[in-house]
Amino acid sequence: MTSPQPLLTRRGMRYMKKKTTLIFLFIIILGASLFSFHFLKSDRTYGDENIHSWQIQQFLKGDFKLHPNLTTLPGYHYLMYFSSKIFGISSIYGMRYLTFIFGILALLFFYFTAKKINPDSANIKTLQFFFLPILFQYFFLIYTDVASLLFVLMALFFAIKKHNVISFILIFASILIRQTNIIWLLFIFIAIFVR
Repeated sequence: MTSPQPLLTRRGMRYMKKKTTLIFLFIIILGASLFSFHFLKSDRTYGDENIHSWQIQQFLKGDFKLHPNLTTLPGYHYLMYFSSKIFGISSIYGMRYLTFIFGILALLFFYFTAKKINPDSANIKTLQFFFLPILFQYFFLIYTDVASLLFVLMALFFAIKKHNVISFILIFASILIRQTNIIWLLFIFIAIFVR
């Protein structure tokens, strides 16, 4: 006589634990995001948001001259301009929402990249990435940081998957958002040829 099969195998238990962890991770990120957005409902700008939002709004009006205090290439502003056109957004709050969408995409690409590198620690690393103190605040503001990071993470993800052409296109696009990403171009170039 054979012994009865356990209801859940070890593999099934691990799967359930991972699924529960992912759901919990999603709830924490969603809760923190909604809480942060609650305080940013106004069209008041913070820090350099006024320069970035002004530039995007000028593009939306059809005026493509650059703000004299703009210190980056206007790649981010064109990205926001095209995204705003597609979704019919012109308010500061709407632009913050677009930046947050870029942040969620960056979070997803971070997770996919972390999962490719070390699947066992991808969940906790993603949570640490989202709440990274020097980055967290920029998920909700009209700054170039999050969009820049999105393109760098996409480039790294595709480099790891050995889609080198896509990776280089994305890293060059990231340089149009922030010139300092030239360092990431070198890093990804070296990472591709070392493997």
